[in-house]
Amino acid sequence: MTIFRMLFICFFVMLALSSCESEPHTTTREYESKEVLTFGGEKKNLIVENMNGSIDITGADDSQDISVRIIRRASGTDSSDAQTHIEDVKVTREQAGEDVVFKTDQPDDQSRNYSVSYVITVPRYFNIRLRQSSGDINVRGVENSSIQIENGNGEIRIDDVRSGHIESTNGNGGITADFWPAENSIAEFETGNGDMKISIPANSNTSIDASTDHGNIGHEGLPWIKSSPFKTQFTGVLGTGKSVLKCKVGNGNITLRSNGNQFEVSQTK
Repeated sequence: MTIFRMLFICFFVMLALSSCESEPHTTTREYESKEVLTFGGEKKNLIVENMNGSIDITGADDSQDISVRIIRRASGTDSSDAQTHIEDVKVTREQAGEDVVFKTDQPDDQSRNYSVSYVITVPRYFNIRLRQSSGDINVRGVENSSIQIENGNGEIRIDDVRSGHIESTNGNGGITADFWPAENSIAEFETGNGDMKISIPANSNTSIDASTDHGNIGHEGLPWIKSSPFKTQFTGVLGTGKSVLKCKVGNGNITLRSNGNQFEVSQTK
Protein backbone atom coordinates (compact mmCIF):
# COMPACT_ATOMS: atom_id res chain seq x y z
CA MET A 1 0.00 0.00 0.00
CA THR A 2 2.87 2.40 0.84
CA ILE A 3 4.61 1.72 -2.49
CA PHE A 4 1.36 2.31 -4.38
CA ARG A 5 0.89 5.64 -2.68
CA MET A 6 4.48 6.67 -3.47
CA LEU A 7 4.03 5.77 -7.14
CA PHE A 8 0.71 7.63 -7.20
CA ILE A 9 2.30 10.78 -5.75
CA CYS A 10 5.30 10.57 -8.10
CA PHE A 11 2.99 10.28 -11.10
CA PHE A 12 1.13 13.48 -10.24
CA VAL A 13 4.33 15.38 -9.41
CA MET A 14 5.75 14.48 -12.84
CA LEU A 15 2.45 15.43 -14.45
CA ALA A 16 2.49 18.83 -12.73
CA LEU A 17 6.10 19.49 -13.74
CA SER A 18 5.31 18.56 -17.31
CA SER A 19 2.36 20.90 -17.33
CA CYS A 20 4.49 23.77 -15.96
CA GLU A 21 7.17 23.20 -18.60
CA SER A 22 4.55 23.33 -21.38
CA GLU A 23 3.29 26.76 -20.29
CA PRO A 24 5.16 29.82 -21.59
CA HIS A 25 7.14 31.72 -18.98
CA THR A 26 6.00 35.29 -18.37
CA THR A 27 8.65 37.98 -18.27
CA THR A 28 8.20 41.63 -17.38
CA ARG A 29 10.47 44.33 -18.77
CA GLU A 30 10.53 47.96 -17.73
CA TYR A 31 11.71 51.26 -19.17
CA GLU A 32 12.58 54.19 -16.91
CA SER A 33 12.70 57.83 -17.90
CA LYS A 34 13.53 60.91 -15.84
CA GLU A 35 13.09 64.63 -16.39
CA VAL A 36 13.16 67.90 -14.48
CA LEU A 37 10.58 70.55 -15.37
CA THR A 38 11.37 74.15 -14.43
CA PHE A 39 8.48 76.61 -14.19
CA GLY A 40 9.78 79.41 -12.00
CA GLY A 41 6.71 79.33 -9.77
CA GLU A 42 4.21 79.67 -12.64
CA LYS A 43 2.45 76.34 -12.20
CA LYS A 44 0.70 75.17 -9.07
CA ASN A 45 -1.54 72.18 -9.96
CA LEU A 46 -0.17 68.68 -10.51
CA ILE A 47 -2.64 66.29 -12.15
CA VAL A 48 -1.89 62.60 -12.74
CA GLU A 49 -4.32 60.22 -14.46
CA ASN A 50 -2.98 56.67 -14.35
CA MET A 51 -4.36 53.22 -15.12
CA ASN A 52 -2.42 50.35 -13.50
CA GLY A 53 0.71 50.98 -11.46
CA SER A 54 1.42 53.45 -8.66
CA ILE A 55 1.69 57.18 -7.93
CA ASP A 56 4.16 58.59 -5.39
CA ILE A 57 4.16 62.36 -4.74
CA THR A 58 6.56 64.23 -2.42
CA GLY A 59 6.55 67.95 -1.66
CA ALA A 60 9.84 69.84 -1.44
CA ASP A 61 10.63 73.19 0.18
CA ASP A 62 13.92 73.90 -1.55
CA SER A 63 12.96 73.73 -5.23
CA GLN A 64 10.58 75.30 -7.74
CA ASP A 65 11.14 72.41 -10.15
CA ILE A 66 9.14 69.25 -10.76
CA SER A 67 11.28 66.12 -10.77
CA VAL A 68 9.63 63.20 -12.54
CA ARG A 69 10.59 59.53 -12.69
CA ILE A 70 8.34 57.35 -14.84
CA ILE A 71 8.63 53.56 -15.04
CA ARG A 72 6.68 51.81 -17.79
CA ARG A 73 6.27 48.05 -17.66
CA ALA A 74 4.95 45.38 -20.03
CA SER A 75 4.86 41.60 -19.78
CA GLY A 76 5.58 39.07 -22.52
CA THR A 77 6.25 35.44 -23.22
CA ASP A 78 9.98 36.25 -23.14
CA SER A 79 12.24 39.24 -22.64
CA SER A 80 12.19 40.26 -26.29
CA ASP A 81 8.40 40.08 -26.52
CA ALA A 82 8.00 42.13 -23.34
CA GLN A 83 10.49 44.75 -24.55
CA THR A 84 8.59 45.15 -27.81
CA HIS A 85 5.32 45.92 -26.05
CA ILE A 86 6.70 48.54 -23.65
CA GLU A 87 6.13 51.07 -26.44
CA ASP A 88 2.40 50.23 -26.28
CA VAL A 89 2.31 52.11 -22.96
CA LYS A 90 2.06 55.84 -23.62
CA VAL A 91 2.65 58.67 -21.15
CA THR A 92 1.77 62.20 -22.20
CA ARG A 93 2.51 65.50 -20.50
CA GLU A 94 0.42 68.61 -21.00
CA GLN A 95 0.74 72.15 -19.68
CA ALA A 96 -2.26 74.46 -19.63
CA GLY A 97 -2.51 77.56 -17.48
CA GLU A 98 -1.55 76.59 -13.96
CA ASP A 99 -1.87 72.84 -14.63
CA VAL A 100 0.81 70.24 -15.26
CA VAL A 101 -0.93 67.04 -16.42
CA PHE A 102 0.45 63.51 -16.84
CA LYS A 103 -1.75 60.86 -18.48
CA THR A 104 -1.30 57.13 -19.05
CA ASP A 105 -2.68 55.33 -22.09
CA GLN A 106 -2.30 51.58 -22.49
CA PRO A 107 -3.93 48.84 -24.59
CA ASP A 108 -6.99 46.99 -23.34
CA ASP A 109 -5.26 43.62 -23.63
CA GLN A 110 -6.27 41.03 -21.03
CA SER A 111 -3.51 38.63 -22.10
CA ARG A 112 -0.72 41.02 -21.20
CA ASN A 113 0.09 43.10 -18.09
CA TYR A 114 0.90 46.80 -18.41
CA SER A 115 1.67 49.31 -15.68
CA VAL A 116 3.16 52.74 -15.08
CA SER A 117 4.73 54.02 -11.86
CA TYR A 118 5.09 57.76 -11.28
CA VAL A 119 7.58 59.07 -8.71
CA ILE A 120 7.26 62.87 -8.63
CA THR A 121 8.71 65.61 -6.44
CA VAL A 122 6.89 68.96 -6.60
CA PRO A 123 7.13 72.31 -4.80
CA ARG A 124 5.41 71.93 -1.44
CA TYR A 125 2.69 74.47 -2.29
CA PHE A 126 1.40 72.54 -5.35
CA ASN A 127 -2.20 71.34 -5.36
CA ILE A 128 -2.55 67.63 -6.14
CA ARG A 129 -5.20 65.81 -8.19
CA LEU A 130 -4.69 62.07 -8.72
CA ARG A 131 -6.84 59.44 -10.42
CA GLN A 132 -5.85 55.79 -10.82
CA SER A 133 -7.58 52.52 -11.72
CA SER A 134 -5.42 50.09 -9.75
CA GLY A 135 -2.35 50.44 -7.54
CA ASP A 136 -1.03 52.29 -4.50
CA ILE A 137 -1.02 56.07 -4.09
CA ASN A 138 1.29 57.96 -1.70
CA VAL A 139 1.29 61.71 -1.01
CA ARG A 140 3.63 63.28 1.53
CA GLY A 141 5.04 66.63 2.57
CA VAL A 142 2.70 69.05 0.78
CA GLU A 143 1.11 72.21 2.17
CA ASN A 144 -1.48 73.56 -0.23
CA SER A 145 -5.09 74.46 -0.97
CA SER A 146 -6.36 71.04 -2.03
CA ILE A 147 -5.64 67.36 -2.50
CA GLN A 148 -8.01 65.16 -4.50
CA ILE A 149 -7.39 61.42 -4.80
CA GLU A 150 -9.56 58.86 -6.57
CA ASN A 151 -8.38 55.23 -6.63
CA GLY A 152 -10.11 52.07 -7.83
CA ASN A 153 -8.06 49.40 -6.10
CA GLY A 154 -5.02 49.71 -3.83
CA GLU A 155 -3.76 51.51 -0.75
CA ILE A 156 -3.88 55.28 -0.26
CA ARG A 157 -1.37 56.88 2.14
CA ILE A 158 -1.18 60.55 3.08
CA ASP A 159 1.64 61.68 5.37
CA ASP A 160 2.80 65.03 6.80
CA VAL A 161 0.21 67.03 4.86
CA ARG A 162 -1.36 70.44 5.56
CA SER A 163 -4.16 71.24 3.18
CA GLY A 164 -7.28 73.39 3.06
CA HIS A 165 -9.28 70.60 1.43
CA ILE A 166 -8.62 66.86 1.20
CA GLU A 167 -10.88 64.48 -0.68
CA SER A 168 -9.76 60.86 -0.88
CA THR A 169 -11.91 58.00 -2.20
CA ASN A 170 -10.95 54.36 -2.65
CA GLY A 171 -13.00 51.54 -4.17
CA ASN A 172 -11.12 48.62 -2.66
CA GLY A 173 -8.25 49.22 -0.25
CA GLY A 174 -7.29 50.97 2.95
CA ILE A 175 -6.68 54.65 3.60
CA THR A 176 -4.01 55.88 6.02
CA ALA A 177 -3.76 59.63 6.61
CA ASP A 178 -1.48 61.59 8.96
CA PHE A 179 -2.21 65.28 8.46
CA TRP A 180 -2.72 68.72 10.05
CA PRO A 181 -6.30 69.96 9.59
CA ALA A 182 -6.10 73.73 9.06
CA GLU A 183 -8.84 75.83 10.63
CA ASN A 184 -11.99 75.99 8.46
CA SER A 185 -10.64 73.17 6.28
CA ILE A 186 -12.57 70.10 5.08
CA ALA A 187 -11.13 66.58 4.88
CA GLU A 188 -13.24 63.72 3.49
CA PHE A 189 -12.11 60.09 3.33
CA GLU A 190 -14.15 57.21 1.92
CA THR A 191 -13.41 53.59 1.03
CA GLY A 192 -15.71 50.78 0.00
CA ASN A 193 -13.63 47.94 1.41
CA GLY A 194 -10.64 48.39 3.71
CA ASP A 195 -9.52 49.82 7.04
CA MET A 196 -9.11 53.53 7.62
CA LYS A 197 -6.49 55.02 9.99
CA ILE A 198 -6.60 58.78 10.57
CA SER A 199 -4.01 60.64 12.67
CA ILE A 200 -4.17 64.36 13.55
CA PRO A 201 -2.64 66.64 16.23
CA ALA A 202 -4.34 66.31 19.60
CA ASN A 203 -5.04 70.06 19.77
CA SER A 204 -6.76 70.24 16.38
CA ASN A 205 -9.93 72.33 16.13
CA THR A 206 -11.97 69.69 14.36
CA SER A 207 -15.49 68.29 14.16
CA ILE A 208 -15.42 64.60 13.27
CA ASP A 209 -18.12 62.43 11.71
CA ALA A 210 -17.14 58.79 11.16
CA SER A 211 -19.22 55.78 10.11
CA THR A 212 -18.76 52.21 8.91
CA ASP A 213 -21.42 49.83 7.59
CA HIS A 214 -19.56 46.69 8.71
CA GLY A 215 -16.77 47.21 11.21
CA ASN A 216 -15.73 49.02 14.37
CA ILE A 217 -14.65 52.56 15.21
CA GLY A 218 -11.89 53.18 17.72
CA HIS A 219 -10.10 56.29 18.96
CA GLU A 220 -7.10 57.03 21.15
CA GLY A 221 -5.16 60.03 22.44
CA LEU A 222 -7.66 62.71 21.35
CA PRO A 223 -9.15 65.05 24.02
CA TRP A 224 -12.78 65.31 22.99
CA ILE A 225 -14.79 68.35 24.06
CA LYS A 226 -17.84 66.24 23.35
CA SER A 227 -18.47 62.96 21.58
CA SER A 228 -21.18 60.43 20.74
CA PRO A 229 -19.52 57.05 20.29
CA PHE A 230 -21.30 54.02 18.87
CA LYS A 231 -19.97 50.80 17.38
CA THR A 232 -20.44 51.86 13.75
CA GLN A 233 -21.03 55.61 14.15
CA PHE A 234 -18.97 58.29 15.89
CA THR A 235 -19.23 62.06 16.16
CA GLY A 236 -16.87 64.21 18.20
CA VAL A 237 -15.49 67.71 18.60
CA LEU A 238 -11.90 68.78 19.29
CA GLY A 239 -11.21 72.36 20.36
CA THR A 240 -13.40 74.88 18.54
CA GLY A 241 -14.45 72.32 15.93
CA LYS A 242 -13.94 74.80 13.07
CA SER A 243 -12.48 72.26 10.63
CA VAL A 244 -14.44 69.24 9.39
CA LEU A 245 -13.27 65.64 9.13
CA LYS A 246 -15.56 63.01 7.56
CA CYS A 247 -14.73 59.31 7.41
CA LYS A 248 -16.89 56.68 5.70
CA VAL A 249 -16.18 52.97 5.26
CA GLY A 250 -18.36 50.29 3.69
CA ASN A 251 -16.58 47.20 5.02
CA GLY A 252 -13.74 47.79 7.47
CA ASN A 253 -12.62 49.46 10.68
CA ILE A 254 -11.89 53.12 11.44
CA THR A 255 -9.19 54.27 13.86
CA LEU A 256 -8.95 57.92 14.95
CA ARG A 257 -5.86 58.90 16.93
CA SER A 258 -3.34 61.59 17.84
CA ASN A 259 -0.22 61.72 15.71
CA GLY A 260 1.78 63.12 18.63
CA ASN A 261 2.09 66.60 17.10
CA GLN A 262 0.81 69.92 18.43
CA PHE A 263 -0.19 73.10 16.65
CA GLU A 264 2.18 75.78 17.92
CA VAL A 265 0.67 78.79 16.13
CA SER A 266 -2.75 80.00 15.04
CA GLN A 267 -4.32 77.54 12.58
CA THR A 268 -5.03 80.03 9.82
CA LYS A 269 -3.95 79.69 6.23
